[in-house]
Amino acid sequence: MQRAVWYVVGVVGMTLVGAEAGLRIGGFIDTPVYDVDARTGYIPAANQSGSFLNTRDYAINADHMGTPVPFVPGPGLDVLLVGDSIVWGGNPYKAQERLAPQLQVATDAQVWPISAGSWSLVNQLNYLEDRPAVVAGSDRIVFILNQADFGAPSSWQNPLTHPRKPPRLALQYYVQKYLLKTQPPPTPAELVVPAEEPFAKLAAFLAECECEADFWIYPTKAQLLGTDAGPTAAEMRADMITRAGVEPEHVRLVQDISGWSADLYKDAIHPTPDGFGVLAQGIAATLPPAAIAAAVPTGG
Repeated sequence: MQRAVWYVVGVVGMTLVGAEAGLRIGGFIDTPVYDVDARTGYIPAANQSGSFLNTRDYAINADHMGTPVPFVPGPGLDVLLVGDSIVWGGNPYKAQERLAPQLQVATDAQVWPISAGSWSLVNQLNYLEDRPAVVAGSDRIVFILNQADFGAPSSWQNPLTHPRKPPRLALQYYVQKYLLKTQPPPTPAELVVPAEEPFAKLAAFLAECECEADFWIYPTKAQLLGTDAGPTAAEMRADMITRAGVEPEHVRLVQDISGWSADLYKDAIHPTPDGFGVLAQGIAATLPPAAIAAAVPTGG
């Protein structure tokens, strides 16, 4: 009986060790870590790189941008691409499938993506306000905004979705995240991003920086199909114009891009790789003519 118990213990132990090794070797915990504060809420930590599942590379430069290239503005067009998970892309996509790399292929511009999943417009503007050198070094700022971005700012809360350091045990991390679905505690008071009225904040930012900025209103799949009871993309565009004072020609609708359709969504909001390609081509067509380069979307 005792021998049987030890046999079971040994088998279980070997299984756990094997599972842990498999997760690590397979790149299952090779994901970005985050810095947290009461301004951006959370932001991919600077100067890191890796490869989730050993196939989905990521790299973050010293300015927290989703590129391995140091932020050094050049003689050409420097485009600062700002947004939430639509710009971030993240684990579901290979590096070349994401929006910024596809936009760079579609133009002769240098594209600098700054983003984090679920960032609101307030989070985005806080980053820009805190980094005037980044704003000054950009010839054009391109915002990708959806309905949720006009709400309350996001604050850090969950170490399972936005880890501050790599997990010590891969198996424990996956059990907590996907099996137990452990609920995080409330955000510490010192890390709560103060709420601000997003349109007023945007108007103040644009008046201060005198930037060349374009805004793309990105619809959810339900909005595109007309099944969402919330504001339409056209109504959000009108709010940008009337409440933030953005010139109408600088507020565009993704749904107006030639070829945009419901087939370009992989879920309720995020595009397929081909969707990123169509979006990149649409944005590229609105940049200064000298920056437009013949290109074919790289998604697939």
